[in-house]
Amino acid sequence: MQAIKEYLALYEEVLSYREISRITGYTVEELEKIYNEMFDSGELFKLKEKVTSIMNQGGIVRINPTTFEYKIYTDRADIVKDGFFAQNVVRACSLPETLVSGYLWRWGEDIDDIENIEEEIHNQIPNMFRPIIAENKAERAMHEFESIISASLVGYTVRDVKKAIQCGTKYRGMYWRYK
Repeated sequence: MQAIKEYLALYEEVLSYREISRITGYTVEELEKIYNEMFDSGELFKLKEKVTSIMNQGGIVRINPTTFEYKIYTDRADIVKDGFFAQNVVRACSLPETLVSGYLWRWGEDIDDIENIEEEIHNQIPNMFRPIIAENKAERAMHEFESIISASLVGYTVRDVKKAIQCGTKYRGMYWRYK
């Protein structure tokens, strides 16, 4: 529920009810009710201040998962100017293994040592950087990838590869596992 309230706090500037509904699964009517309750109680303004404060304290950091080059954004408008959907970026900041447009995203305040970003990211999500194998037993074909990240760069989705590894199920006709 807290995540939904944070999305609603961003509503006026970044997200529409329809977009929040698609992300959260709540209906537009349910979201309007929650928004009105937050407005009446003053909680809406507190959350808006929190989001503004986070942007001021360290912004949002875009990280290239292969080179670990990074860019710090202190204004959501700059994220949009660079061609990213702000609502996806904000959501990705709270989901450590999520890629948006090929990048990892973090709240700046969550990064302890920006100069050692590669080590920090490896420590936060080590499985994203382990070698993996995709095997098509019917065709006796096997593909090796340096990591889930490298598989995502050639068109496989991080979420579906991770799910196939965890559940032992096929994804795009192949079984996936860590090497």
